[in-house]
Amino acid sequence: MSRAGESRVKALVIVGSPHAKGKSEKLADAICAALAEHGAESEVFSLASHRIGWCVNCGACLKTGDCAIKGDDWVGLCSKFESADLVFLVAPVYFAGPSACLKAMLDRCQMYWARKYVVKSRVPEKRPCHLLVVGDGGDPFGSSPLETICTSALNCANLRIEGNILRFIGNEYDLGRVSQLVFCALENLGKGEA
Repeated sequence: MSRAGESRVKALVIVGSPHAKGKSEKLADAICAALAEHGAESEVFSLASHRIGWCVNCGACLKTGDCAIKGDDWVGLCSKFESADLVFLVAPVYFAGPSACLKAMLDRCQMYWARKYVVKSRVPEKRPCHLLVVGDGGDPFGSSPLETICTSALNCANLRIEGNILRFIGNEYDLGRVSQLVFCALENLGKGEA
């Protein structure tokens, strides 16, 4: 069940790949289809289609709780973060870490960290986030650095990584696994475990 007495769950699906129509977007499409089957609303925010500037460590958010960078799509993404009941992050692994566009988005979560720990204001309520790691495989360092970076940054925005991190890497890239993930995510949300 959605917050504030709404009947439909609102899910945000973030695609962290710079490539349109690649494996990450196909996975996001499968998530949206499964959400629709269960009566949930979904919106895809593809970083390949939006401009999120990188954090320049200016320190403005430590004073105001807001990011000083203007003119990109960060404010729109923040609005989507804050209104979603749950979030799915489709994160491609690049040399064991995030893509450049995903890293820029994650670094901008510094604003939420400042709100939470320095300014102590306007932090969204906790919501679940499901991390799905996409890759071709073959990196001897795996995806642990990516998973740690995503978990740390999203926690600042009160997006809690839920359950097991799902890896769609190499032979594990099986879109048939998505339906069960979405079912479990919605069931747990309905039980108040979010």
